[in-house]
Amino acid sequence: MSALAAAWHAFWFAPAVPWPLGFCRAGFFGSFYVLFLSRTNLRWYALFPPGFYQPRSFFAWLSLPTPSWEVMGWLVTAFEISVILAALGLLTRLATLTAFALGLYVLGLQFNYGYLHWAHAIVPIVMGILALAPCGDALSLDALFRRVVTGNAGEAGGQHRWPIQLVRLVFVTVFLAAGLAKLRQAGLEWVLSDTLRNYFLENQYVFRSEGATTWGHLLADWLIVRPGLCRVFAVVVLAVELSTPAALFSRHAWRLLIPLLFLFQVGNALLLYQDFFFAYLGLYLFWIPWVDGGRGPGGKIRI
Repeated sequence: MSALAAAWHAFWFAPAVPWPLGFCRAGFFGSFYVLFLSRTNLRWYALFPPGFYQPRSFFAWLSLPTPSWEVMGWLVTAFEISVILAALGLLTRLATLTAFALGLYVLGLQFNYGYLHWAHAIVPIVMGILALAPCGDALSLDALFRRVVTGNAGEAGGQHRWPIQLVRLVFVTVFLAAGLAKLRQAGLEWVLSDTLRNYFLENQYVFRSEGATTWGHLLADWLIVRPGLCRVFAVVVLAVELSTPAALFSRHAWRLLIPLLFLFQVGNALLLYQDFFFAYLGLYLFWIPWVDGGRGPGGKIRI
């Protein structure tokens, strides 16, 4: 096997113990429910006027109709239950498959009314990855019952590594696409102009009631009167977004880029009042060092 093929195989399928994947599953589904689903009533999408419905993607391909309030209520309730079961690891395979299928519909319905929220699209994708993965082999009620009945515990293997790596790949792709979109649409003017400062202004005075905290307003007010600093922040944001793929391969890049992305999203939640931070939060669990699971020479974890 060539060195390149060996590196490719190790990246995806180096043996990994099962509990980090179980931890990521529980943390992702649990945080998504607590921080997003419990705060967001997805049922309201059923009340949008039919005249605004412009089906996209599989909604158009399958000619899916708009649901009634009652049907949407049942779908959302089933989705919420499946997310809870997936977090607990009870009937894990069925729960994750159900969460993925229902999530595509109840989360995707909003995109058919002229509103494209790219940030929410990653959630059902990750649910689909976990639905295909053996993420219930550890840290789950299923694993607990199986161990009590049979005495068997999940064994280490490459099947517990590729899901984590694939989620990481999707994660960095989203941010890379955001950076490329800025360059394609605005070029260097995105950082040389007052674009970021104008976003602060818009959210301070047009959407002020949406603010997350009072001190978020105070910090935005402080930044608005410092356009040079806003441009510096814009440069850093663009540079980090374009550099995110390096976190997949470099320990040093991971240590710098992933904490910066987390801080950027905290800033988005406080200053720009973007709620996707709460849907994203559980994804950072996939970047915790010991979650990597692939151990190199000397037992050191490779990030």
